[in-house]
Amino acid sequence: MRELKSELSQVTYTYNAAGKVQVNKAPDGHASPNRADSVMIAFAPVSLGVQLIGVFDFG
Repeated sequence: MRELKSELSQVTYTYNAAGKVQVNKAPDGHASPNRADSVMIAFAPVSLGVQLIGVFDFG
């Protein structure tokens, strides 16, 4: 837990050209992917608007 706290307390972010949040990875002294990456992925918003029609061609 101490390592996670250290990793999360160093995280910074910016917005990219598309307006999405870009988390600056690998804070000083930590490799990426790390515990902080796992937390960010676990709590990231999920888009439910995925459309799979026409993606699979079975014939």
